[in-house]
Amino acid sequence: MLGAHLALDLGFFYRDLLSDQAESPFNRRYLKLSAGIELIDLPVAGLSVFVLGELWKAGDNEYYSAGANITYHRRCKGKRAAIEVGTYYGLYKYDYYELRGEVENVQTYYLKLKAPIGRYLILQGGYEYEQGLDAFHSLNLGVRSEF
Repeated sequence: MLGAHLALDLGFFYRDLLSDQAESPFNRRYLKLSAGIELIDLPVAGLSVFVLGELWKAGDNEYYSAGANITYHRRCKGKRAAIEVGTYYGLYKYDYYELRGEVENVQTYYLKLKAPIGRYLILQGGYEYEQGLDAFHSLNLGVRSEF
């Protein structure tokens, strides 16, 4: 935090392989550097805006990407309700549900909702659109208990 309304986020991620390992799907060597800035409660209380820039290095290739997120939250029934919309990039993204395996160069756009529906129950939902080698939509909806 840099004051009450500004946050800075710096990230470093390096994934290496054992010396005798060859690169393959699900087993990649890469470096990711990121820097983001977030405005909190400006111009409206409960509103946050986050912007992120990233550098991905894999082998001799470099990829630059940007992402953004807007979140609005408020208290409802004593719990936090929120709506979130944003986008992010993934040089490598793994699909654990539809068995598509590893997907490369994926831009994801999303919308997430969280709303208390009772004293101990939270309704959660989300929609994602992935744009990569193919287009892919996913929708999820669930109820979680918090006590």
